Amino acid sequence: MNSTRQREHVTQQTVIKDFRSDLLSWAYDNLRTFPWRETDDPYEILIAEILLQKTAAEKVDPVYREFLSTYPSLNELAAADREELADIIYSLGLQNQRSLGAPIGGPVFDLRDRRPRTFGGREREHR
Repeated sequence: MNSTRQREHVTQQTVIKDFRSDLLSWAYDNLRTFPWRETDDPYEILIAEILLQKTAAEKVDPVYREFLSTYPSLNELAAADREELADIIYSLGLQNQRSLGAPIGGPVFDLRDRRPRTFGGREREHR
């Protein structure tokens, strides 16, 4: 690499580094706190992703908390009364949302080991 290209590369790297630093600083000062930003649980993240579709985060926050309080696991969601589930998500306009029905009746996953425990009514062996 010639010296001109090296200087351009270093300058570009500096611009990128400064941009990242500025963006992180802005985020630290301005981003709002939501519970789905504080978890690494795949089930909780899945529920947040579904509830946040076409809905403002401020509106989702209390519904998300109630949802996880009522259905803390995929197994409990799978056993949910559809009317009760619809009542919880009604305020988000998701009462006809099929995304929440997708996990219900399908394979039941233990999201921590990411392998289906059952599929089509048959138990799967864990190795």
